[in-house]
Amino acid sequence: MPVDLDIIDTQLLVYMANEAQPWATEIHDEIIAGERIVFIPRYVATEFYQVMERNRGSPGQDLAWEHLITLSDTPAAVVPHPNRFRVDVDAVRHHATTRALAARCDMQPKDAPILATAYRLAEFIDAYDPPNHSQDAIPNDPEEFRVKRLLNEIDVDSITSRILTNERDFVGVDLDSVGLEKVSVRRLP
Repeated sequence: MPVDLDIIDTQLLVYMANEAQPWATEIHDEIIAGERIVFIPRYVATEFYQVMERNRGSPGQDLAWEHLITLSDTPAAVVPHPNRFRVDVDAVRHHATTRALAARCDMQPKDAPILATAYRLAEFIDAYDPPNHSQDAIPNDPEEFRVKRLLNEIDVDSITSRILTNERDFVGVDLDSVGLEKVSVRRLP
């Protein structure tokens, strides 16, 4: 039976860092306590940092940095280190495959990379078998390998990627109907 692995979207990360809503603070506390296994993709980490900078300037950058460091130090969270997370968010959003996925799933192009990552991660976790079936043979980077290592340590070999979001219209289709059965979306609160 697959275990849910939470993938935090950008808006939720902003709520958590700003302690804007009690439910967001509760999720943050659950992550820190190791009650949730979470993955934050590089795209989300970069977008989060940019939003915090745009909305709050230098203090926002500092808060984003501190928040990402705190999460990256949490054993049940896999987060790109703030020194290595940057991607070109605009290029990812405008890529042909991103636009095609967004159109097929009736969603905004800014959210399609999160959905794509969620699906690829679930597929990778199911398919990757380290050399000699050895936990020690799993590389530390990129982050997907760290997720696999973490899941192996708790005897999990299959996941459903559960995207946590506050957006009402994150995706406009039934994901099973488009072949994304290993992904779910949960709207919070």
